[in-house]
This record gives sequence, C-alpha cells and structure tokens, in this order.
Amino acid sequence: MRAIIYSRISTGDQHVENQVEQLKEYVQRQNWELFEVICDVASGGKTVEERKGLQRVFKLASQRKFEVLVFWALDRFSRCGSRQVLQDLETLNSYSVKWVSFTEMYISSLGPFSECIIALLATLAKQERLRTG
Repeated sequence: MRAIIYSRISTGDQHVENQVEQLKEYVQRQNWELFEVICDVASGGKTVEERKGLQRVFKLASQRKFEVLVFWALDRFSRCGSRQVLQDLETLNSYSVKWVSFTEMYISSLGPFSECIIALLATLAKQERLRTG
C-alpha cells in the first residue's frame, strides 16, 4: 500500500522531525510505500479548508494516490470535535483510504472497534483544546 504521513504542530517553535522519523520507520515496518510526508503548522481546531497540508491529503485521497494515512495521534490530525473528526475520517473511507494513529493503534480503520474509540477520543481532544486555549 502507498502511505502518506500527516504531521501537525501548533506553532513554529515546535518540531515535527521526531514524529516524522518514527512514522517513517512504522511505514517501513508495515512494508508500505511512502508516497509523501505532509506537515501543517496550524491549530488542530482549524478545519480542512484552513490547513493547506490537510487540504493536500484530501485532494490526493480523492485522486486515489494513496491507500493509507498515518498520523502521530488523533489530536495531531484534528481537534475539531467528534462530529467533524468522524466526518473527515469517513470522507477518507469514501475514497478507500485507510488511516491509523501511530501512538493509539486502536484508532485505526484497519481495526474492528475504531468508530467507538474515535468518537470518544475526538471529544477528549476537543475538550483539551478548549481547556488550553
């Protein structure tokens, strides 16, 4: 399978290198082909339309350029709340793109209980965003 790594940091003071290196190693261990690494510097509360990197992920997904999206953690993918996160993940599913959270392996469309866990964790990520501003 062809994989895209998606990484997001909130500020320019943060660095994605450690995340990206570990994600590359994970992709390699799965015997997937790394298609592209896409990074955003943006709040997790911003929508797809507000993040150029995530826009690219969805564009490439709609063009069927890759089969699996790998991200560090659900809150690195989005903090927009469970409804929006599920909608975004469902959009990926509609393009036949699987997805997996590296640090939360139970958050994966490759696993049997992904929808229940994702709804809970997306809500928690949104609450953390509200708490931390």
